Amino acid sequence: MQLNNEIIIQKREVSDINNDLHKHKFTTQKELNRLNDILEANVKSITNFDEPEGEEEITEEDDRAQKEKDNEFAYLLDMPIRSFTNKKIKMLADDVSKAEGEIDVLKRKNEKILWLEDLALLENA
Repeated sequence: MQLNNEIIIQKREVSDINNDLHKHKFTTQKELNRLNDILEANVKSITNFDEPEGEEEITEEDDRAQKEKDNEFAYLLDMPIRSFTNKKIKMLADDVSKAEGEIDVLKRKNEKILWLEDLALLENA
């Protein structure tokens, strides 16, 4: 629905998004948790959780390499949709402004000033 612009997530308040999701009868997290608990109880009652036989063993190096490949773009692909709300966008913009201010302050200082500041912090500690 997001991709088809049937529900707009970006640059909106969380409460407005929640209202839209309720209107479209999406399942709430509370209901999903309840259904998951029921499913787990049912599975536990009919299985003993033994490892399946005959599965190919994956070496640690192969596993690590695959995880690195899978996580190559994790910073983009794992981004929660909540990151596109007005509140989160404002928080990120504020963080960027603060970081830019800190960079400007550091750029105005030379190595000697930075060294003396570090020494003063060390003395105080």
